[in-house]
Amino acid sequence: MIQYAATIFVSAFLLFQVQPLIARYILPWFGGSAAVWSVTLLFFQAALLGGYAYAHFSISRLKPRAQMVVHVVLLGACMFALPIIPPESLKPDGNEMPALRILLLLGASVGLPYLALSATGPLLQAWFARSYPERSPYALYALSNIGSLLALISYPFVVEPIWGRNEQAWNWTYVFIAFGVLCVVSAVTSFVLSKREATPEQGNGSRESTDSKEAKEPEDQTKHPVVMWMFFAGTGTTLLLAYTNQVCLDVASVPFLWVVPLSLYLLSFILTFAGERWYPRRVFLILMVLAIIATTGMPLWEGHIPLVVMICVYMASLFIFCMVCHGEAFRLRPKAKHLTKFYLFISLGGAMGGAFVALVSPLIFSLYNELFAGMMAAGALVMLSLARDTKSKLYGGQPRWAWGLILILTVGILGGMGYNVYSQLDDTIVATRNFYGVFRIKETPEDSNLIWERTLFSGTTLHGRQFMANEEWQEIPTTYYGAHSGVGATLSSYPRKGPMKVGVVGLGTGTLATYAKPGDTYRFYEINERVIDLAEDYFKYLENCEGDYEFIVGDARLQMEREEPQRYDVIVLDAFSSDSIPVHLLTAEAFELYLSHLRPGGVICVHISNRHLDLRPVVVANANHISLQRISWFSGERASTGTTLAEWVIMTNNAEAREEFEIYLREYAGDLNKSGALSEFESGFGDVMQLPDADPDFEPWTDDYSNLFEIIRD
Repeated sequence: MIQYAATIFVSAFLLFQVQPLIARYILPWFGGSAAVWSVTLLFFQAALLGGYAYAHFSISRLKPRAQMVVHVVLLGACMFALPIIPPESLKPDGNEMPALRILLLLGASVGLPYLALSATGPLLQAWFARSYPERSPYALYALSNIGSLLALISYPFVVEPIWGRNEQAWNWTYVFIAFGVLCVVSAVTSFVLSKREATPEQGNGSRESTDSKEAKEPEDQTKHPVVMWMFFAGTGTTLLLAYTNQVCLDVASVPFLWVVPLSLYLLSFILTFAGERWYPRRVFLILMVLAIIATTGMPLWEGHIPLVVMICVYMASLFIFCMVCHGEAFRLRPKAKHLTKFYLFISLGGAMGGAFVALVSPLIFSLYNELFAGMMAAGALVMLSLARDTKSKLYGGQPRWAWGLILILTVGILGGMGYNVYSQLDDTIVATRNFYGVFRIKETPEDSNLIWERTLFSGTTLHGRQFMANEEWQEIPTTYYGAHSGVGATLSSYPRKGPMKVGVVGLGTGTLATYAKPGDTYRFYEINERVIDLAEDYFKYLENCEGDYEFIVGDARLQMEREEPQRYDVIVLDAFSSDSIPVHLLTAEAFELYLSHLRPGGVICVHISNRHLDLRPVVVANANHISLQRISWFSGERASTGTTLAEWVIMTNNAEAREEFEIYLREYAGDLNKSGALSEFESGFGDVMQLPDADPDFEPWTDDYSNLFEIIRD
């Protein structure tokens, strides 16, 4: 019996260890977007469905010998798909649908091994039930979730810090081979036991007694509420992805934050499938109401409570919802002989939930409204379940006063959700969404006494602002790009030898185009075509540009890798101010690439303003790695110019450029000091401008290894 438990545990561990591992490979190919994780989870839910469908077909249609042979052949075929390193030929070129390319890429690299692993759980549980009919196989399901949970928790704390991506992939391959051996042993053991049970002496023993026991159960317990199985499972997955997106929106879209909600999701499976005693229905239904209220009101409290508290509330709410969804599904479970059917429809629901968030929601919602949709679906399903459950005190819609209170509470919660959406869209003239995120443009109301301006937000992060009153106002560079900012000073003071060629990673509203002079060429690398449309249709920076500009659509690093050296005078890296930072643009390999596109004596400007991550050690380590001297500059917030606090790091070995930069900024130092934007000026201009020495123990990030834990702000 131990071989069943060991095989299921190892298969579950491999199933969930591969998810963050493969994400490490493909995230850089798709700009580091949080949507990559949603589509990745959709693929794994679909592959899980395929594995459960195969297991159900095998158990229901094939004889024991055939089950053993087919599964051994499948395991053998998996060996030809190893190691699970995505082929370079599947890198995107920027013109395809990213979600479809991710699904194809994952299918080619991990599809077959993941199918075999996902089928192992229900298949071996069915074999276990056939071999030991007097024991419940559902405990093995809880064991598989423990293995999955251990895999997730160990990845960011043990696996990722010790091994690089390729080492992780090969280690995973070695463990998969060991799993294959265990699985073959379990298959042979099950076949041998099934042959013994088929003998005349034993064939009519425990199996007949079990069948007769099941035949005596009430008829209503043998009816399979497959629709409820699917929708409870689908709602749980919807809320998993929706809460993950919400946390990434408020904090940062990073892999280790994906692990937390997924771990809570699995923990709910472990507890609920371990027995009904772990799911006291009345307690969790009350907690679910509180979770709905807290989640609905949380965006309205943003800025008034610490981020850590917000994350804890979101994660606690997710756990409560998952306990309810999975607890209710487990209450409706069938008898053991139908468990592969049960798991099949549970996985079908999970795939449906994943598809709703990853594929459907960006098409039907302009904001992240799938969180509200998931909560509404959970509430409706619970009410339906209570009304149909003969053991419930609310069975059949009675008593009416209780259902009346539920109706009043529901109307109040829906009103709160509606107000939440309204508050996000207040003064918004455009709200749009695609694979790369939610974008809103806010405009000063016509009846306001404030200056007419338009502001672009990506999620909750400011991405640009422009005064719209007249052409003179429209030419003022605002937000992080003012004349006093690091990039503004660089572009204004650079010692020209003729027209400048500037490469900009990240378009925003196109504010940097204001610095272009006749004959200059500004080349904007922008992964999201929707941002280009917004910048051209609603802002005037590009229209008023005195020089030439062009767009390169796609991930900046992938596009630069395919280009001949561009010999830029200045490269501006402006992709790190939002919460979802593309880590692959901050590695040593990335900065080596930037240097190859830089003219001798050129300058690299890196925008490192970020609410939650201190990017300075990473940038300093990279400056040392490519042997460039560095200057840092902090520019303050000034209402008159619409600028915000911004931090830039300037890298160059051009002594003349450094001198002109310092002269330019010294002219404004006194002005900034008078404005009170930078109290550091009291200690001297040079102290502010010169970046402190890098931590000698901080190693540059590489494509193989990065650790966001070490740069989180306190």
